[in-house]
Amino acid sequence: MKNTDLESINRKQKRYIIFLIIVIMGLLAFVGCARAEEPEIIDDYPWGGNYENDPAENDETNDTEDSPTASPDFHNHLTHIDDIIVARANGINIYQRDVTFEILRAKGPLLWEYFEMFGDEWDEETSNEFISGLMTGIVDSDLIDFDRELRDGQTFGQVLLEEATQIAAEFKIYLALAHEVGIELTDDGIIEINFHIDDLIWEFGQEELDELLREDGIRGTSHLAEIYANHWRLDNLIYTFMTEPDAFARFEMHMTEESCDAYARATAILDRLNAGEDFTELLLLYGEDPGMMTFPDGYTFVTWQMVPEFSEGTIALEIGEMSGLVKSDFGYHIILRVEPDPDNMMQWVDVPVEELLGAKHILIQSNEQSLEDRMLEAISVGLDELTSNIDVELLSALWDIDVRW
Repeated sequence: MKNTDLESINRKQKRYIIFLIIVIMGLLAFVGCARAEEPEIIDDYPWGGNYENDPAENDETNDTEDSPTASPDFHNHLTHIDDIIVARANGINIYQRDVTFEILRAKGPLLWEYFEMFGDEWDEETSNEFISGLMTGIVDSDLIDFDRELRDGQTFGQVLLEEATQIAAEFKIYLALAHEVGIELTDDGIIEINFHIDDLIWEFGQEELDELLREDGIRGTSHLAEIYANHWRLDNLIYTFMTEPDAFARFEMHMTEESCDAYARATAILDRLNAGEDFTELLLLYGEDPGMMTFPDGYTFVTWQMVPEFSEGTIALEIGEMSGLVKSDFGYHIILRVEPDPDNMMQWVDVPVEELLGAKHILIQSNEQSLEDRMLEAISVGLDELTSNIDVELLSALWDIDVRW
């Protein structure tokens, strides 16, 4: 239970991000437009607040004169973007910029399909050029007849727009879920995004950067800032599901008892405790922390001596109060806060008595690696289910988008 080197956290966060990208890229299927008239939507300011003006002028983001946003050198790129609505997913607006950005991701599989259908009509030089472009991800759009029927009476251009819109629709549903969970971009995140874009402008120059962004379907630095903000929220959404049992509970139905044995056992013990069984008795029967045998009356410690989840879980309780499931790298904890005993500290440190915490806990250990994989699989299934029945309305302006790159 003692605090250990937590460098593995960064690796885990990277895995969550990789998983998120796989989920978003792996779920494709169908979706459209009207003039934007400031409709009521949840994702109008996806960074979590109205930062249309420079945050340096927003009193809520500047508590001190030392705030980076108070600097005259701070530039805010998180500004509102006027755009055309081209589709709606479960009532959430999808804008033209959302679709043009996703065209690059949607086109890969469709280009292979196009080649398999029409490649035998080309000469060897054209065929080799196309295959080379597929391998490098840079296919010249002049090689494509966007008006040629690809499937079910639809042209290549129409199918490409529908596939790109479907990806954008699923992305919007994930953002809606992040909004529901309460994940919004923090002021620190806003500052980081703006400074990063300023670095890009400094490196490439505004004109060259705008050209590079256009090549990737990104409409200027405000659109880039929006993309960064959205991915920030989704990265934190997956991390929240992986680290907070209450948030993960929505995916519990997708895990069999044997696929998450530690979670199931811990939940069963918690149910018995809530039904009135004695904490110490169940601790002695099922607890998997040998330290509890050495400190039967509970650990007395200061916050840094324990992993953050255990310390924070203890602080959140009143003395005599019991927690729900608290997940850490060790497994699942059920914590009972007790009076600290300065004469029986797990490791003596010279600190004021009021800084001491006391807690006993029932720990159910888990194989973190396999548990993490099983949780990711359950989340993947849950997100797949979430996006399997999107009600996507295609609007007429969708077909006005230029699909060439």
